[in-house]
Amino acid sequence: MIVDGQSMQITESLATALASLQSESEDVVIWADAVCINQQDPFEKTEQVQLMRDIYKAAMRVIIWLGPSTPETYCTIKEMEKLGDELLKAGLWDLTSDDILHWDVEDNDTSKAAATKRTITKLKADHLAQARNDRYPFWWIMSDLGKRRWFHVST
Repeated sequence: MIVDGQSMQITESLATALASLQSESEDVVIWADAVCINQQDPFEKTEQVQLMRDIYKAAMRVIIWLGPSTPETYCTIKEMEKLGDELLKAGLWDLTSDDILHWDVEDNDTSKAAATKRTITKLKADHLAQARNDRYPFWWIMSDLGKRRWFHVST
């Protein structure tokens, strides 16, 4: 990559992302930490990493590049959308931050929040049971995403 007339080494992943995100019809402005932060200067890295929250917060759109799509990508996204719809239908957005922080529900709790938590807990159990029985409601368990060493699903 050429930056300010100087050649700069970038990772294959970043090169693939930049190639995939470019547009012939409009300018695409991208902030990539690997380019925008001097990776060789620990002081600059520390200082800039602390600004990343503000950078992401001010961004009109944030793209997290996980790599090029695979044949399973479409199915993965559809399954995630389906789960998202199920969670919204169950009432996830109606929970307060306190409800989410204190997830445990007493057996005698008849509140709407408790009912929502029970429904969401059942959804989780059903999806995990299907996954354990090789019925894969989440295609990403089989996809490249699920095989990346940093990807972890806790049960």
